[in-house]
Amino acid sequence: MDIKRDYAVHYSTDIKYESLYNWCLRQTQEDGTQIGDDLIPWSWSLRFEAAEVFHNISYSRDSLGMEDRDDDDKENAADVDTRETIQAKLISAERLSLPPRYHMFGYRDAVEMISLTVIRSNNDTHCTAFAFAKYRSEIDFHEEDVPHQLGFNLKLSRDKFDNIAQLMRVNILDGLSFSVGNVDGFYSNWSPGITTDSIHILPRSCLESLNLEEHADRLPTVGKIRDFQISVTKKVNIHHQKEENDL
Repeated sequence: MDIKRDYAVHYSTDIKYESLYNWCLRQTQEDGTQIGDDLIPWSWSLRFEAAEVFHNISYSRDSLGMEDRDDDDKENAADVDTRETIQAKLISAERLSLPPRYHMFGYRDAVEMISLTVIRSNNDTHCTAFAFAKYRSEIDFHEEDVPHQLGFNLKLSRDKFDNIAQLMRVNILDGLSFSVGNVDGFYSNWSPGITTDSIHILPRSCLESLNLEEHADRLPTVGKIRDFQISVTKKVNIHHQKEENDL
């Protein structure tokens, strides 16, 4: 169940400065008053720092339906699957200015839950984003408000993943930073600079509730990430021996 939005969102081609952009999204109050600037796709880099990092390993086996399989299938089904991930709680960061705040279209409050999941993979490196606006969940007659969430899923090759995991195993990982650029579904106001103080997020799941479905073919929604960088810092303890000089 969706929680009532604070603003309506409109697609518009009625642009004052058409040489800068030819369409935008606008947020308005109930009386039609526009809130903030016109919002257009943001392609510049955005940076995050890890507040917490977790190394997770899980083992599982699915033996359901084994009685209907031949011997070879039973042997394969009995194998234990191993899944290894690195998860991080992220905070917005910026070197050149104040870090931007992240908002879902239609809402006044900022996104506080931002996460990164790094997956150990045999395939090519790949990065995607996901997001959803806050909603009210009802399970077993109990209602719970689930907050806005923004997340990134990064698949790394085994050797690259293991380089990070090894620093965590020996407890010398001092920091982890993550940056993305050219992310579909991220919007901000037009600016000649490469920094912004606010990013608005458009999940595909929100198009219908925002009455934007008729423009879906031209509106980038959260998913594809074209540029990314992950960096880790290793702690090195340097001991300086103080020499006393005779006077």
